Amino acid sequence: MSTAGLGLQAATAASATGPTEPTDQMLDLLTVGEALICLTAVGRLPASPTLAKSIGGAEANVAIGLARLGLRAGYVSRVGDDPFGDEIVRTLRGEGVDVSRVQRSRVRPTGLMVKELRSPQDVRVHYYRQGAAATELDGIGDISPARHVHATGITLALGAGPAAAVSELLTAARAMGASVSFDPNIRLKLWSLDDAVRALREVLPYVDDLLLSEAEALAISGAGELDDALRRLADHGIARVVVRRGDQGALGSVDGVRVEVLGVDGFAIERVELRVDPEALAGLGDGDDDEADESRRKGDR
Repeated sequence: MSTAGLGLQAATAASATGPTEPTDQMLDLLTVGEALICLTAVGRLPASPTLAKSIGGAEANVAIGLARLGLRAGYVSRVGDDPFGDEIVRTLRGEGVDVSRVQRSRVRPTGLMVKELRSPQDVRVHYYRQGAAATELDGIGDISPARHVHATGITLALGAGPAAAVSELLTAARAMGASVSFDPNIRLKLWSLDDAVRALREVLPYVDDLLLSEAEALAISGAGELDDALRRLADHGIARVVVRRGDQGALGSVDGVRVEVLGVDGFAIERVELRVDPEALAGLGDGDDDEADESRRKGDR
C-alpha cells in the first residue's frame, strides 16, 4: 500500500466526528498544495534579458480563482522563510485567500519554477522543487471547517509528508460533510506512472468530482477505451467524472449517466495522440498545463 493509502487509513481511524453543521464562518473551499515562485521568459531562456515573476501552483490558482469570485478560500501549504515565501503569502493574502495554515520553513527554500514561452504551442517548464519547503509539509493540523475540499495528485507526489496532508484533508472532508474535487494532474517528472496510478486509485473513494485528461482516465482506470474508463471510475462511487478532450470538448459521467459536451468553435487546441503507456503520458504537466495556462494570463498578479 502506498503512503497515501496508509495515511488515509490512519486518519480515518482517528476521525470519529460527524458532519459539521454549516455556519457563516465556514470556508467555501479548503485546499492543500505547493506554491512556487514562477519566473517566465518570453522566448528562449538564454536569450531573455529579463524574467517576469509571479506565483504558481495548481491548488493556489484554484484558491485565488474562487476568492476572486467572492468565495471564502483557505490554503494549506509550507513555504520558505525567505523573500519568495514572503511574496507568496503576501500575494495569496492580497487575493483574499486565508493563509493562516501556510507554514514557514527556516531550513528549506521556497520552490521555484522557470518557464520558457517559446511559442503558444511550445512552453518549457523547469522545476527547482527538490528539497523545497513544501516537502516538509506533514499533515494539515487544526483547520477551519469547509463546505468543499480540493486536492491534486501533485501534492501526493511530493513525498510522505505532503501525501499525509492530502490524506488528512480528504478524511477531514468526509468527517465534516464537505464535498471533494480532485485533479490527478500526473507529473512524470515527480514520480513514475505506476506509482502515480497506484496512489491515485486509493484516493478515488473519497472523491465526488473528478477532473482529468483522457490519458489519465485510461491509465487510472486500466481501461482500453474511454466509455469503459468512465464506467470503471464511476464504480468507485464518484458522483461526477469530467474528462477533458481538448478541441473535442469533454466527456463525463453524472451519477452513472454518460454526458458529452462538444468542442466549441474558436478555440484552437493542438491535438495530441494519446495512448496508455509512459510515452503518451510523458508530457503531462511538463509544459502546456494548468500552471503554464496561469502564466499566460497578463497582469493578473
